[in-house]
Amino acid sequence: MGILNDRQKLILEQEGLPTDFNSLTEPQQYAIKRIDELLTYLENKYNETFHYVGYASKSALEDEWLKAYPDELNEYYYVTLYVTEEGSISDNYLDMVSKCLLEMYVSDYLNETFMTSFKVYSLECKYNGINAPNDITDFENKTSLTVNVFVKGKNKSEDLYTYAKKIAEWYGNHKISGYVNLIMVSEDYFDNITVNNFKETLIKDNTEISLSCDIYESGNYKIY
Repeated sequence: MGILNDRQKLILEQEGLPTDFNSLTEPQQYAIKRIDELLTYLENKYNETFHYVGYASKSALEDEWLKAYPDELNEYYYVTLYVTEEGSISDNYLDMVSKCLLEMYVSDYLNETFMTSFKVYSLECKYNGINAPNDITDFENKTSLTVNVFVKGKNKSEDLYTYAKKIAEWYGNHKISGYVNLIMVSEDYFDNITVNNFKETLIKDNTEISLSCDIYESGNYKIY
């Protein structure tokens, strides 16, 4: 007879499954034990509490994985842990912490510098540091960041160019490389953009003006 802890019961409730161990199928019993093991692994590694988002056991098409988020993040900034067939474990915790911090830094910079409103969401962040970043200087020469910057309407194309130039200079000053996509949307639509739906905005016809910018490791950039 298996005994489930409170966290395991909560996860089973989330998944709409019985919270009695013996009422589960063998694969479900294995999965709920494995989820708890992998969450505990992350908590011991990073000294934080992690919350379950999703899990898949190894299959013919993919490795075993767990998705979870620590207290400092949320379910939209979840960490993905992978377990290979050989048993080695990797995760993107540092990338996700970096992504969340840099979104905040870029957003604060833009909203404090210009008399308009911006929302900043990252599609990808690659951080090559060893320890979790705590300050903007921790990202220097270690980071590539791809962001979407949504701009509230009533801006001209030359305004967007100015924003792109300033963001590129900000990247260069902090020795960060990457890609920036600036999208101006209507004022009404801007208010409805969230971390949960911004990717849908990218593929819908709500863009009034857009510009892109590549920022290279040298600090040079190209706006187009």
